[in-house]
Amino acid sequence: MKLSDFKYNENLAETGIWVTIDEGAKIKISKLNHPKYRALVNQLRKPYRSYEVAKRELPDEVVRNITVEACAREILRDWSGITDDNGKDIPFTLEGAKEALRIDAFLSMVLGFASDDNLFRETTVEEDSKNLPKSLPLEPSKDADQEG
Repeated sequence: MKLSDFKYNENLAETGIWVTIDEGAKIKISKLNHPKYRALVNQLRKPYRSYEVAKRELPDEVVRNITVEACAREILRDWSGITDDNGKDIPFTLEGAKEALRIDAFLSMVLGFASDDNLFRETTVEEDSKNLPKSLPLEPSKDADQEG
């Protein structure tokens, strides 16, 4: 494996890529820790420098608020197919993103995708597919049948 295979597309890391999260639902996300994200987190942490000086950790609620704000402004770029409980489309807005990111499972999902380096690598899907086996077995192995 070449070391260069680990490089990511810096443009995609900042502008974002679309990821399907469910049938008909997609989110556009940027890579976690891209330069603008880091700068924003540093800016949002400035009012709490006294904690750092005192060698104390920030309260969990402050960390959560910073994470939600930074993710809404620099990680979650857009969405499609996200609906309310009545099936009505929710348009993407900054405030809507913040509200959605306050849901633990949604925040975890967004951060999970944003930290997946493979999504932002320079190598293309076509290049990656060359490494896949030419055919996959269509039937389960006999060992799998015996385990059940």
